[in-house]
Order: sequence, then C-alpha cells, then structure tokens
Amino acid sequence: MSLLSPSHTFLRHHVHRNTSISSSRLSLRSFCNAKSSLSLSTKTHQQCLTNNSTYQLHFLPDITSLCESNDLTKAYLLLQENPYNAQIKEAIGVLLQACGRLKNIEIAEGDAEMGRLVHGLAIKLGLNQEIMVNNALVDMYSKWDKCGSFDHLRKMQMEEEMKANKVTVLNALTICLGKSEFPSLKELHGYLLRHGFQNDELVANALVAAYAKCGSMTSAEYVFDGMRSRTVSSWNAVIGGHAQNGDPSKALDFFHQMTCSGLEPDWFSISSLLLACTHLKSLQYGKEIHGFVLRNGLEKDLFVAISLLSLYMYCEKSFSARVLFDGMEYKSLVSWNAMITGYSQNRLPIDALTLFRQMVSNGIQPSEITIMSVFGACSQLSALRLGKETHCYALKASLMDDVFIGCSIIDMYAKCGCIERSRWIFDKLTNKDVASWNAMIVGYGIHGYGKEAIELFEKMQEQGQWPDGFTFVGILMACSHAGLVEDGLKYFNQMQNFHGLKPKLEHYSCVVDMLGRAGQLDDALRLIDEMPEEPDAGVWNSLLSSCRTYGALDMGEKVAKKLLELEPKKAENYVLLSNLFAGSAKWDDVRKVRQSMKENGLQKDAGRSWIELGVNVYSFVAGDDTLPESEDIREMWREIEEKISEIGYKPLTDSVLHEVEEEEKINLLRGHSEKLAISFGLLKTTKGVTLRVCKNLRICVDCHNAAKLISKVADRKIVVRDNKRFHHFRDGFCSCGDFWNVRYHPEADPYARLFYLSYGIGILQAIHNESRSLKKSLKDVVTENEFEKRLLADVIPFSDIGALENVKDTLKELLITFLYI
Repeated sequence: MSLLSPSHTFLRHHVHRNTSISSSRLSLRSFCNAKSSLSLSTKTHQQCLTNNSTYQLHFLPDITSLCESNDLTKAYLLLQENPYNAQIKEAIGVLLQACGRLKNIEIAEGDAEMGRLVHGLAIKLGLNQEIMVNNALVDMYSKWDKCGSFDHLRKMQMEEEMKANKVTVLNALTICLGKSEFPSLKELHGYLLRHGFQNDELVANALVAAYAKCGSMTSAEYVFDGMRSRTVSSWNAVIGGHAQNGDPSKALDFFHQMTCSGLEPDWFSISSLLLACTHLKSLQYGKEIHGFVLRNGLEKDLFVAISLLSLYMYCEKSFSARVLFDGMEYKSLVSWNAMITGYSQNRLPIDALTLFRQMVSNGIQPSEITIMSVFGACSQLSALRLGKETHCYALKASLMDDVFIGCSIIDMYAKCGCIERSRWIFDKLTNKDVASWNAMIVGYGIHGYGKEAIELFEKMQEQGQWPDGFTFVGILMACSHAGLVEDGLKYFNQMQNFHGLKPKLEHYSCVVDMLGRAGQLDDALRLIDEMPEEPDAGVWNSLLSSCRTYGALDMGEKVAKKLLELEPKKAENYVLLSNLFAGSAKWDDVRKVRQSMKENGLQKDAGRSWIELGVNVYSFVAGDDTLPESEDIREMWREIEEKISEIGYKPLTDSVLHEVEEEEKINLLRGHSEKLAISFGLLKTTKGVTLRVCKNLRICVDCHNAAKLISKVADRKIVVRDNKRFHHFRDGFCSCGDFWNVRYHPEADPYARLFYLSYGIGILQAIHNESRSLKKSLKDVVTENEFEKRLLADVIPFSDIGALENVKDTLKELLITFLYI
C-alpha cells in the first residue's frame, strides 16, 4: 500500500510523463502547503531533484517568499534540501539579508542563531568566498551590531580568506559606530590602504564618517586631508563630524573653507551647520543660514526644516519655531517631536500638551521620544491626571519595556506628588539600570525623604548596581533637603575615596547647599575655597540663597559679586541680592539692585502657580484679578482667612520684600499665586479631593504657614511643589518639618509655635479627660516619658530633625504642672 497522498502521486505521475505544469499557475511548494505538510514538501523536493525537475526555476522565488513572510526556518530547510541548486548562492544571500532585517524588529537569540546557521552552510558549501554571499554576511552582522562574529568575519577578510569589494568595505564601515570600535576601524583602515581602496571617493567619505562616529576627528581630518579630490559629500562628512562631536566652531570653519572652494552646500551641509549653531546657541548666525535656505529654496527640505526648528527651540525662540512649524507642508513625526520636546525643555508645558493633543487628533502615532517629552511637561505642571492618561497610552502602545520610558514615568509621578506610585512603578521594573535607580533616588530627594533615599542607595549597591555621578547628585540633594548633613558628607567622601568618582561642580553645589541650609556658612565657604576647580554660578547661587536665609549680609554681598561676574544677565541673581538687602531693610541698596536690573534689560519672573482640575490645567499669576472667577476666588480666600485666623494665622509681612505700607503688604500677600490656586481648588472641588499646586518660584513663608492651617480647617491634603522641593500639607503640618526655611522654625515663629502648642494642649486635655473617666489621678494615666512618645507620634508626625524641641519642652512643663496640681 502506497504511503503517498493522492496529491503526491499526482505530481510524481505527471513528472515521470514530463507533463508541464505552468510556473505562473502553481509552485510545488505552494501546492504542498495547501495540505499543510512540511514532510510532504520535503519528500516532493527530493523526488523532484531525483527526476531532474523544473523546480530549479521556482527555488529562488519560494525562498524569497518565505523570507518576506519572516518564515526563516522553512527557508533554511529548503536550502538544506537543495544544496546543489543552481540558485543556491542567490538564495543564501536572500536569507542572510532577511536575518539582518530582523534587527529592525527586535532581534531574538533564535534569529541570531539562524543567521549563524546560514553562515555555516555557506562555509560548508564553499560559497563564503563568493562576493555576493560575502557582502550579505557583512551586511547582516553589521546590522546586528551585537554579534561578536562580525570581528571574526572582518579578520577573515583581512587575512584574504574571503574576497572583498567596495560594497563589502562600505558595509564593514557602517559597524564602526562608537569609541569601542576604534581599534577595529584602525585595522580596517590598514586593510583599505594595503588593497588600494583609499583612493575610492565613496570609501574615503565613509571612512571619514566612521572616524567621526568613533569620536576621532583627528583621524577623520587625516583621511580628509589625504583625499585627491573632495566633493560636497566629503566636506559634509567632516563638517557633520565636528558638529556631532561637540566642536561647532571647527564645523563652521570647514563650512567656510568649503564655500571658498567653490562648492555649493546641500541640505546635509546646512543641517550639519545648523546643528553647530544649535550647540553654540548662535541665534544670529542661525538666522543668516535661515536666510540662505530661503534664498536657495531649501526650506521645503524636511531635514533642514527640522534643524531650523531645533535651533530656534534651543535658543528659546519658541514663537519663531512655531511659525516655521505651522508653515510646513508635511509634518513628520520628527518635526512634531522637535516642537513638543522644545516646548517641554523651554518650560512651556501647556503648549507642549496642547500640541500633543493636536498631534494625536491628526492621527500621528507618538514615539518613545514623544511620550518622554509629554511626561516631562506633565512633571513641570504636576499634572497628575494628564500624566496618568499618558501612562495608559504608553501601556497600550507596549512602550513600557523601554528603560527610558520607565525612568520618565518614575520621574513624572514623583514630580506630580505621588512618590508612592513612583516606587510602585520602580519595583515593577524587570530590568533596572542605573538610570532607574537614579530617578527613584532623586524622587525621594525632591520630597525631602532623605532616609528613604539613603535606604534605596544602599539597596542599589547590595544588588550589584554601581552608582554613577548622577546617583551622587541625587543622594546629596536628598540629604540636603532632609537636613542630614553628616550622612551627606559621608557619601561625598565615599564618592571620592571608595567609588573613585571625581566630584563635579554639581556635587559641590549640592554640598554647599546642604551646609548652607544647616547654617554652616563658614564651612560652605571653606569648601568652595578648597575646590580643585573654579566654582561656577550654581555653587555661588546655593551659598547666596543661604546667606539670604540667615541674613549674612557681609558674606552675601561678597558672594553676590562673584555670582554677578559669572552671570551678569540672569535676573534671578539680582533678585537674590535684592532680597538679601530687603531682609535687612537696606532699601537704598535694594533700589540700586533694581536699577541695575533695569539697565541690563532684566525683569523678575512673576510668581505663577498651576493647579490641575479634571482635564484642564489652570494658571494663576500673582496679583492677577482679571480672571472670570476672580471675585469668587477673593470671596473664598476671605472665608478661609477668617477661619485660619481663629487658630493663630497672622500675615507675615516680612515675606513682602517691598518698601510699602503694612496694609499694602497684606494685600500683596493675599494675591500670591499659590493662594489664588488653592482658593480656586477649594472653590471647584468637593471635600476630600487632594489639591496639587505647582509654583515656578519658591513658596514664601506666609503662604507656607497659611497652607498648613488651611489643610487643617478645610480637612484637605494639599501638595505644593515649588522650584526647590515638595511640601505635603495635612492636618496642619508640612512634610518638610519647616526645615525648608530655618529662619521660620516653630521656635522662631510665635504663630506657628502657638499652633503646635494648641495641639499639645489638646493632647493634655484628652489625657485629663481619660483620667477623669477612669477615676484615676493624672499620674496613674500617663508618665512623662509616655507623654513625650505620644507627643512625637501625634503632634510632630513629619518632623525628624528636632525642629520642635522648644515646643516639646514647653508642653512637658505644662504636663508636669498638671501632674502636680
């Protein structure tokens, strides 16, 4: 009994009779596939080979079809079954190209193994010396980028075990994409010299570009100088190399040499030149190039247009960038990303989010870069709901495996005030790299959770993750905001002595800020004097802020002089100095500073706050009464002010650094942007809803005290993020423990002290009532130590820095008085 199916019998019968079957109508493989039988297909192919079948004609099309559908396993089986097919060389080349294309999808180990199997088959059949197969092998390994087999392949070429032509060489040069490849590139360069490829224009241009990508512009210029003739592409390679390697001035020099040689720049020349201008922030030169673009009709080139967008955004000319963007006939994903990212980086988050919505409504699929930029915009506004929506979008788009997306989400939730959510996301990450740990440590830092940041830092090292420089920025910032000076100094020393990392200016700035916040101004100044390099503006700015906090006028003036020498055009520096003088009532000096600002064309940033309600983000500017709800907001504040006044609130007019009457100072305080935002939130939301406010400047002492009391009388949790850190207000307390401004600790502020005392007296009253209900004396109900524990648990739940020692001592004295009445 025959084991062959009817279809197989039919084919064998017609093959023996030389009955022709049209290749346009039927291929043996497709006929067999109709029966879903690979074994049948194999037997049929063997039968065809035995009988000298015309399948030779259909072999390559079938291999091509399988490769196009990514069915590489079946394609490889067909190669094995037909080793002596006349088209085997071409078929191997097709399959190798398909294996290389998989890199664009996301290469799996199995796919890499398939490529190696095909490589092995080519060697077995003696086809690895064929130029067609050789080129396909180089192309495949270069696209994989991660496979060590490419180095072996390249060495085989150099030892002349394999033939190489120009295509092979150009493919080989594309793998040299980083500094780690520099030694291999030098070897390849030697091979090119020995075999005469150096005189080929395309090879020479590719070699210049390869050296540039490896970061060796000296070698790139050496090759460029040795070229017999230079085309626009040659100049583009060296211009682009300098622009991409952070030497924009040299890029401009080579561009001038190019134009002097009589060559006309093309779109690539212009794009590279604009990149150089972007690095230099050379807006004027960029505008001149823009004029050249318009005169030569290059404005419609997409790459040129995107380069111009990036230049204007980087130079903080977002309006010019938007005009250019709106005028583009075709807006690619890259152009949308350039605008959204630019808005986010220029701290125009509302514009970024508005454009993102427009992008999605236009049917443009966001990329990872888009999502990260949107997360950044949400972070700036503390727009939690919008951040959650974007998070959902990332989940639906399967972007959560991207480590950069994961870090962006951790950062977004932390900066929206949901540090617990950040930690949950962090714990869910399967592959945590150093950036993931850094994002979480920084998140704890901006919330003032120094102990949690330290615990995570230690756990990071226990799990084998080595910290980098940015990790130490995060841990030092966390120690600074939490007042953990000893811990901060310990980690600063460990950074140098144990981890072998040389502190950079940003690390010194964190330590200076930490010492300054703790009132150790002399130690901070001594550290600056001992720095191995000249301090930058960030270091002096940190110290000047502390001088202003502690009223250190003499030191502050000297520090301000250093700061203004480094940044004479930054308004914030003048404002700090002005506030320093105003805090000491030196109004003549204040007027001089403000006059200097006016002469330099500088203007203080107005206080601005944002609050997210529903799907909208509302913005408030200090003193603005032009909003439609202004009257309702004022009425809400009057009601709140009356309630908090009953429990000790009194406007702290010292927070108003203007030489005006006391009544005017009170009115100015009422118009602070964070008060407007909180009042609006209370007006528009129901009881129990957390209010999340973001401010562009540091919250003032009066608004801080008011927010604490509002959280008590309104029974709300209020989260305020200023330009330094987060403040979580709940039940009349703040998570910062009032450490953010040491001049106004409860022991220094009689109103805050009175408020804490009232809480303590409430506990005393509860203890007294408990003793009466039990019919026991007060001594039998509570001891001094038990009272202290209860006080620390109930009255000072957020403070671990000893800021309320005076309050605690006063309450203990009251307790003793009660005990012995």
